Parts: sequence; structure tokens; C-alpha cells
Amino acid sequence: MLLAQYVAAPDDQQAVNIEPLAVPSVQLDELKEITDNFNAEFFICEGIYGSLYRGIMKSGQESFIKRLDSNKLPDQEFLAQVSVASKLKHENVVELLHYCADGGLRVLAYAYTPIGSLHDIIHGAQPAGRFLTWSQRVKIVAGAAKGIQYLHEGYSNDGIVHCNITSRNVLLFDDYVPKVAYFILSTPDHLMEALLDSFPSLLTLDDRAPE
Repeated sequence: MLLAQYVAAPDDQQAVNIEPLAVPSVQLDELKEITDNFNAEFFICEGIYGSLYRGIMKSGQESFIKRLDSNKLPDQEFLAQVSVASKLKHENVVELLHYCADGGLRVLAYAYTPIGSLHDIIHGAQPAGRFLTWSQRVKIVAGAAKGIQYLHEGYSNDGIVHCNITSRNVLLFDDYVPKVAYFILSTPDHLMEALLDSFPSLLTLDDRAPE
């Protein structure tokens, strides 16, 4: 599904140019079916940007289903960010598989890993006896750094700022390959505005630039 290059915005917002998306959309009915209408049985955790679920798409692919808080981002900005996220290709950045924009509901489907996040292992959410060797720790740190560097420097001249790097947002795949996940895309020019408007609790007055 290709989106138009331009999306009109409300009178008090700037219009956003949207490039074609590189991932297919998914119907809301399918998302409700595979999560039993976002039932607690499929719920994993709550994050800054919304709730995370687990589901198996009709294609048979197991996925993380991220249901976003719709009031965090205007429609046109969401679609523009999905357009960028759909084109991110790096071994240390989690792959976006599908998206859904249906009324006020926005959902992103990502590649799934049964290992979980770095946070799960550090804080014991994984089965007893699973621990990280020194070499695995170095591999995870180095890989996550490469993923962040790709976002900051490798994708475009403007760069992409993650905004929320935590151990929960570093997923571990086969052979403990780390992949950076769950970011709201922002270029440096829009980072401060996005943080202050959407996540004011993340910054204090002392953190803000003098201007």
C-alpha cells in the first residue's frame, strides 16, 4: 500500500510530506483477532509510547504488537514516521513488519523474539539459570551501539534520535544479537519540541537548551 506524498494537516499544524511505505498495512480486525481484542492474556508490558502485546499474524509470523497511545502523535506525523521506520534496514535495529492506522487507533507490528529484552534477562524475567557471559555482554553493548549509531548517522543526513534508550528497548534475537526497538522517530530539529509536547516528564528546566 503506497501513501500519497502529501498529507493535509489541520489549520494549526504544518502539513507533512510522506514518502511511500515499505511495509504493508494490516487490518484492525486481524489485530483484534490475534490478540483477542488486546486481551490481557497477550499483554507483555506498558511503555512510554503505549502497550505491547504478542500475536501471530495470519501469515504465521509471530510478532510484537505495539498499540500506541493515539493522543501522543497527530495522524499525519504518525504516517510520516511509519514511512521512515519502514525503510530502516540494519542488523541491530528491529524490523517493522506492519502498521495499522484506523481512526484513533495506531498499531505497529515488529519482529518477535522469544528471548525478550535485555531488561528481561538483567532483572530475572527469563527462566532461571539464564545469564549472560562476559562475551555476550560485550556483544550486546557493541551491537546496540551500532544500531543507535545507524539511527543517528547512517540512515540520513539529518539523523534519527531514539528518545528513549533503555534496556527494555534492546531486544535480543538468536545468538543474542541485539536490536534497538520501540522508538518514536525525530530529527534533531524536532526532538525538543517532540519531547516537550509528548513527554514533558522526561525533561526538567535544567535539561533544556538556554534558547
